[in-house]
Amino acid sequence: MSTKICHVLYPGGFKPVHYGHIALMNKYLNSKEYAVKLTVVISRSPREGISAESSKWFLEQVFRGNHNVNIIISPDASPIKTVYDMIGTKAFGDGIYAMGASAKGTDIKRAEDIVDKFAEGGKYYTPGVKVIFFPINPEPITYLGRTDLYTDTPISSTTVRNDIRNGRYDMFRTAYTPLLQNPRIISEDILKTYYGMISKELLPIGEQSLNSSLKESLLDNSFYENRVLNEGGAAGHMSHPYDY
Repeated sequence: MSTKICHVLYPGGFKPVHYGHIALMNKYLNSKEYAVKLTVVISRSPREGISAESSKWFLEQVFRGNHNVNIIISPDASPIKTVYDMIGTKAFGDGIYAMGASAKGTDIKRAEDIVDKFAEGGKYYTPGVKVIFFPINPEPITYLGRTDLYTDTPISSTTVRNDIRNGRYDMFRTAYTPLLQNPRIISEDILKTYYGMISKELLPIGEQSLNSSLKESLLDNSFYENRVLNEGGAAGHMSHPYDY
């Protein structure tokens, strides 16, 4: 294991958390290049009713006793802003930082941007802090044990939410099979408790209050600080189609 410590800040919704998320987190923790200290930054906005608190609870069960993992709920409307703030304020002191991202996802552009902005001469350059480009290229994470049309397909939060709505715990648990194979990680009872928590939170189709999280983001002025509007619609009178 390398003695070079890298503080990896991994932002996301994680609603619900599934094995695909956890596999990427473990890839960081098992890095041979750095001794990784991982901070998972969960978006505070609910997704179809699923709360940040239930996601935090489950991740704490998975990584209980692991002092290299810290789970937090973003104090900002955007977990990306929280990552920027944590790096800019040296949340863990001087040293090496990185934004966690999959090399195969759209978040890789954000990981590139944050490196540029904290580089010397960049907008957020901070002496004593080195931000590196450190994406993870994971193996495809597919379901194990499904008996429907999603057999051998990549694990999807949307599919997991539909399993919950349909009351299919047997299909839901297939998104966690590798975790259940090692009782030291999680037990069936822990997974059933998590399933019960998010079953109570998840809104039925047609009752999803998506506008609430959008409104929260728009009303959080801190998200717009130090940002420049370069263009707008409606002859320049609107900066976003949801600006009433």
